[in-house]
Amino acid sequence: MVGRGAILRQPASVSRKEKVAYVDEVIKLLGMEAYADAVVGVPGEGLSVEQRKRLTIGAELAAKPQLLLFLDEPTSGLDSQTSWSILNLIDTLTKHGQAILCTIHQPSAMLFQRFDRLLFLAKGGKTIYFGDIGEDSEILSSYFERNRAARLEPGENPAEWMLDMIGAAPGSLSDVDWPKVWRESAEHAKVKKNLPHLRETLSLQHREETGPNTYTDVLATKDALPGFWVFMYRVSLFTYLVSAILSKGLLGADAICEKVEYLTFNPPFNQTYSECLTPYIDMVHSGYVENLGATSDCSFCSVSKTDTFLAAIGSNFDHAWQNFGLMWVYIAFNIAGAVFIYWLARVPKGKRASSAT
Repeated sequence: MVGRGAILRQPASVSRKEKVAYVDEVIKLLGMEAYADAVVGVPGEGLSVEQRKRLTIGAELAAKPQLLLFLDEPTSGLDSQTSWSILNLIDTLTKHGQAILCTIHQPSAMLFQRFDRLLFLAKGGKTIYFGDIGEDSEILSSYFERNRAARLEPGENPAEWMLDMIGAAPGSLSDVDWPKVWRESAEHAKVKKNLPHLRETLSLQHREETGPNTYTDVLATKDALPGFWVFMYRVSLFTYLVSAILSKGLLGADAICEKVEYLTFNPPFNQTYSECLTPYIDMVHSGYVENLGATSDCSFCSVSKTDTFLAAIGSNFDHAWQNFGLMWVYIAFNIAGAVFIYWLARVPKGKRASSAT
């Protein structure tokens, strides 16, 4: 199952040998060597519940997610000991550099404390809190307590306490507009301030991951290249020639996504796509919405102008004359170099010149 997932879900550019080798790494990482060739079977026979959970996680890892591994309620239906074992596995994956996003259902206080950060959503997908949990949920509880929530008592389950504070637990009520409190909070402002840095980091990570496969491409940026090829990028005439051609030919043109390039999702409850994404588009100055008034199955293209693409590859029209001048520098250098090598290798010198005369 893990092997088949790797073969089918990893890019076609990855060889079968590399995919199989990666599967072996995943099996070793998940501690599945003892039953790597076992038959899954049916409930009650074959693999145990914990082993099945590990297999499910392994199947997702086999796809080699570049950014995020999403696990939907990985502890649901498990006893406390098995749940703890699965979270130990998740902790192992994070220590190996894998970012993981989990949905979690009714966690105990001990399980809740195993997580680093929390995205807490109200009905309709509105954010109530997004940030660190802290030791003994201190950071989380401090945020709610500053905004009129009752104190989190020692030993109390933070997950149940939060639901009670926002009025989502049976029999509980709250007169606080928690989504509004979040939007006006310092924590929310800090998250927005960090978004550009996060996008830059993710973009750099993506370029680093794809760099070895693209270093011969003249459109690759120097950040996407391994050590020596950064030098080659700087001295290559094509770097400046292609940049000049692209910046001249593509600057200011409208970009139109193909159907497969659109991002499709549903906006939050009672919002149109325009209301949901306009603030984001205004902030990043890129992208457009295909069906502005829609409230479901909305299509978003992340690039609206070719300038966004040109900036991503470091092509700037302001450098056009610089690139043109460098082209003539290369021509002059090559002519001078050719003449010098001819003189050095072919023109008689010293005694050879005297004997020739």
